[in-house]
Amino acid sequence: MIFDHSFGCYSLKFCQGTSNHLTLLVTRDHHYDNMMRMYSNCSVVLENLEVTYYTKENHDLSFLRSIQEVGGYVLIAMNDAATVPLVNLRLIRGHALYEGQYALLVMSNYHRNSSSASLDYSSGLRSLQLSNLTEILKGGVKVTHNPLLCNIETIQWWDILDKTTVPSVVVKLENYPRQCTSHCLKWELNAVKPCCVAVTKLQCADQCSRRCRGPKPIDCCNEHCAAGCTGPKATDCLACRLFNDDGTCKDACPPPFHYDVNTHQVVSNPNAKFTFGATCVKACPHNYVVTDGSCVRTCSIGKYEVMENGVQRCKDCDGPCPKACDGVGVGALVKTIAVNASNIESFRNCTKINGDVDRHYGIPAMDPSKLEYFRTLKEITGRSDPVWVEPLTVHGHAHRSSPFHSHCLETEVVFLKHTGGLDHMFMEILV
Repeated sequence: MIFDHSFGCYSLKFCQGTSNHLTLLVTRDHHYDNMMRMYSNCSVVLENLEVTYYTKENHDLSFLRSIQEVGGYVLIAMNDAATVPLVNLRLIRGHALYEGQYALLVMSNYHRNSSSASLDYSSGLRSLQLSNLTEILKGGVKVTHNPLLCNIETIQWWDILDKTTVPSVVVKLENYPRQCTSHCLKWELNAVKPCCVAVTKLQCADQCSRRCRGPKPIDCCNEHCAAGCTGPKATDCLACRLFNDDGTCKDACPPPFHYDVNTHQVVSNPNAKFTFGATCVKACPHNYVVTDGSCVRTCSIGKYEVMENGVQRCKDCDGPCPKACDGVGVGALVKTIAVNASNIESFRNCTKINGDVDRHYGIPAMDPSKLEYFRTLKEITGRSDPVWVEPLTVHGHAHRSSPFHSHCLETEVVFLKHTGGLDHMFMEILV
């Protein structure tokens, strides 16, 4: 799914990314089709970019050229293709790390001729083509088992990585003979050779806090920049370290409320925006909900979704959050004839039961305290059996739940204690 967001004269297209690791989706061709649909025309990958199981004969990887940023990790593995054209990838954020430590993992990209008795690699990755990758915010690098890969030893990883995160760097060079047609003779600011990456940190002036575009103090990038810059302002960044607000890099997106110095009141901010990944947006994409000024895929525990003024939001639950559960004879309890010790846990925190709540005689005893699970119940869509027994006493006084609605009876629950099994039902129906 592609989310499109415009910034004045340019736009970014977002795609979700994957977390399949080394899983092959059915066949290589089916796997390729899924990845092409995912990443075609994508500028920013919100999660992980996994480039796996591509062959040189059948698969055109040019759709990867549009990708500029990755929120999680980049995995390039199990490919026969000679090149992976991530030529416009500038930044890997490393919000998620492969194996818990790697933001970039390049491994096992070769095809071996099985009919040969010796090591004979008929195809495989020869060129990484990460010429614009100038920053990895978090995590390390691992490059291993790529017998045909050229020029990997020329990359200045410590110009790209953030040492303060103590990243792991594992680069294994292969002894297999290979023909490399080009190599980097030296590292320069704004390098343009296809196999080279421009230095944006190691040769900066001491006055520069992070990145630069040249060796002089006037060449320092703004502190909000990532991956480099074209000038000193927060609008000159090649990528944003934290948030991109209509082309300006910032520490945070405009909040929903701000302080009015004239009225000395906290008022609504007409310029408020929501955080979506590392981008500030006026509205969250479809299938995302708003919570605490951010676009999220699902509400957190203790919140529920509600539509307000055309916006899907997360709100705090007033008491237990709405939770629909299967009743007796429905869904997971389709083969169940009564509430008993084996299924009572499935009714914890339910506010609605789809189905019946029946008693049944002659079943094993159950811990009476677990009847407290039904205190949150507000609605039953099926029937419930009326039984009269002694009211449940907790901390010296009888407890009643909130009134709930049954599709068969208007009822109020009074929780009841008992000493046997559920041959005595646990609720009283007051019509």
